[in-house]
Amino acid sequence: MSSFGHALRAEFLLEPDTIFLNHGSFGAVPRAVYNAAVAWRQKAEANPDRFIRTILGDALRASATRLASALGRAVKISSSSTTRPRVLRP
Repeated sequence: MSSFGHALRAEFLLEPDTIFLNHGSFGAVPRAVYNAAVAWRQKAEANPDRFIRTILGDALRASATRLASALGRAVKISSSSTTRPRVLRP
């Protein structure tokens, strides 16, 4: 196996003998991303109604705001609970 990417191998949950070339459209995510997704699912499962009604919308807006700031430009978001898109600016 090539040494390219070897240092990052431990960041993924891949089987040791798996050589995975496509991390973009499906499949393996870094452990940190996997663990964050598990934490979000646990929040949702602990109280689904509260999660959907109060936690998720605020979290998505905060995330979009951080993304807009990182990109240095506006980010358009839409919500399934509203019919109007919103534009968040950095």
